[in-house]
Amino acid sequence: MHEEKSGFNKLGLTISILFIFLYIFVFSGVLYPELSVQPLWRIPLDAYETKNEYSIYSETVPAGLLSFHTPKYFGYFSKGGKLFLLGLNDSKAAVSDRAFVLKRPHEKENSHELYRSDGSPVQSFSADNTFFYGDLLFSAEAGGCGLASYDEFGHKLWSYLFPSQISAFGAVSDLAVAGTVDGYLEGVGKEGKEVFTFAPGGSRLEIILGLGLSSSGKYIATVSGIDKQRLVIMKKGGVDYKVSSHMYLDSDYREPVRVIVMEDDKHVLYRRNDGIGLMSVDGKVNKVLPVLADDFSESMDKKRNISYILVKNGIQARIAAFRLPSTLLGNINLPDSCDYVHIEGQRVYFVKDDYIAAFEFTEE
Repeated sequence: MHEEKSGFNKLGLTISILFIFLYIFVFSGVLYPELSVQPLWRIPLDAYETKNEYSIYSETVPAGLLSFHTPKYFGYFSKGGKLFLLGLNDSKAAVSDRAFVLKRPHEKENSHELYRSDGSPVQSFSADNTFFYGDLLFSAEAGGCGLASYDEFGHKLWSYLFPSQISAFGAVSDLAVAGTVDGYLEGVGKEGKEVFTFAPGGSRLEIILGLGLSSSGKYIATVSGIDKQRLVIMKKGGVDYKVSSHMYLDSDYREPVRVIVMEDDKHVLYRRNDGIGLMSVDGKVNKVLPVLADDFSESMDKKRNISYILVKNGIQARIAAFRLPSTLLGNINLPDSCDYVHIEGQRVYFVKDDYIAAFEFTEE
């Protein structure tokens, strides 16, 4: 156990929350009258000292811990604004809400240590390049052509070799899908066996630039090809996937393209030159949200039918709120160079330099 520095007190907390309030309302974009913002709390990370690889600051483990991961720090905090665990990210940790992995540079090659979110060690295991996709643990292998899956105890479940390098990826509990540089989608089941393979095609140069997999595993969306690009949405039917809808695009990206199957399992978001495209999985709805984005992520408040899109352009980040299918409610600017942003329901958590902060969207 380690204590906070003595300089942090109630006055500091009040000033911190006031700072968030001023930033959001003075420097932010515009929200419609029915949607407003309520600042919640701020955690100054420089008020905590870390020893060894990480330190724990509570005798009890709060329910519903959230993880964060930046170039400088990794750790866990509660939704109520209490820091639980903080570590320095010298070892390039892989982190999820349930567990984290630290590489052992002074031990044998490829040795890693798996820990639960409460800081308790699970076991050492061997892997090449570990990463979490949600709460699922994987390792990239064979120079980017291979993939290995691990369970919650660090035991290898399976490994799989794709015909060429992976260029896009998505996973749910019983399915991992990779897009490759030679233009194929290939699905791998929970036993490490091929489930399906499909080539969207339709372009001079075939490559999978973006891939989105719904949380149910029912839909796969992909942007493929160069000269000219194609959006393909596939629906699961039995054990295979069949094309549900598709569209040729005006874009001609030579870089990864964000594609997301939204949480409602009914719509797909994809990057466009003129904004963010929104298409229903059956192709009947085709809209463009007037929000330019180099990259983005999405979270839905299902109770209010509002979707929040985290928009990134270089060091700039903002959150655009819209009501389905395409009514823009406004946007909120975040501080430049936010290292981490997480949206859950109507609440937003972000890390900027040496602090974690939270605010909440509310309806009038």
